[in-house]
Amino acid sequence: MDPTLARTVDRPLFLAEYADAWLEGRELKPRTRAHYRQLLDTRILPAFGEKELAAITPVDVRLWHAGMDARKPTIRAHAYALLRTIFTTAVADDLVTSNPCRIRGGERRSVPRRSGPPPWPNWSR
Repeated sequence: MDPTLARTVDRPLFLAEYADAWLEGRELKPRTRAHYRQLLDTRILPAFGEKELAAITPVDVRLWHAGMDARKPTIRAHAYALLRTIFTTAVADDLVTSNPCRIRGGERRSVPRRSGPPPWPNWSR
């Protein structure tokens, strides 16, 4: 289903359906498309796929984000950024009134800084 036509459907619109249409409607490189598909299938849709788009709240998103593996900050940040982008499009399509992805810095990965010398030899000598 084309996301721009979704508002004409006389039934609830679930995130899985909208996300699939969103992904299909994007011109993406094959690797990017595969990465997005993997994030949807493993991180986003298990949590939200069967929920109505308009029923997903900021609290739902915060709990989902907090429940993701903190030892995988890049995947966590990418999944959040993708969900936020999908909802940004849903707002633009007038399918939801606001984006429930409101975690400040949620799309940033926080990796602890290393202390001490770099793990590679100093070739500048």
